[in-house]
Amino acid sequence: MNARQLGMAWMIGAGLVAGGCSGSVDFPGDDGHTGGAMQPGAGGSGASSHTYVEGIPCSYLHGKATLSDYNGDNYAASAFSFEFASQDSAVTHNEFELLYEVDLFLVNLVTDDVSFIVDLGQVALDQVPPSVEPDKFPVGNWGEHDALQAQLGHTYFVRSVDSAGRGVAAFRVIGIEPGKRVTIEWERSTDDDVMVVPAACGL
Repeated sequence: MNARQLGMAWMIGAGLVAGGCSGSVDFPGDDGHTGGAMQPGAGGSGASSHTYVEGIPCSYLHGKATLSDYNGDNYAASAFSFEFASQDSAVTHNEFELLYEVDLFLVNLVTDDVSFIVDLGQVALDQVPPSVEPDKFPVGNWGEHDALQAQLGHTYFVRSVDSAGRGVAAFRVIGIEPGKRVTIEWERSTDDDVMVVPAACGL
């Protein structure tokens, strides 16, 4: 990180603290890639972290994230928590709902997890249905609804259920480098059981 980036990081960090918010700043590396950090609210067109839906800031309901391909040593950079809108294991307490590994999206990441993921195809995020019946969708690589191939332009519906809680989210693949990383635009429902699209967040 050069002096200019360090100064920007300090100013942004100070602004986040002063505003009573927490967040992460991720600067591009030499290749221009921003790594696996979340980009809060980056997916919104005109919405900001100051826009709320049912008392929840848009930065926790809609954004973009880049997940690195899991190699055994980069779990947090390869995973994402829709609940916390974060890839920071200190924030999520190592609880994630999605993992990217060998160009697959995986759910059911802990022993008591009964989550599922389905590929909705080329569906806009603002058109994601309230709920889906997984049995009406093709199964994944292991004959279950917990591991699906990442495909550019496709939207995925995630129903998360484990002892830590439950929730509904969806995401669309907006960039992919097979075997390296995937970039998603995501949304989280304000309802724990059905998808309520946070339209006020720029969707």
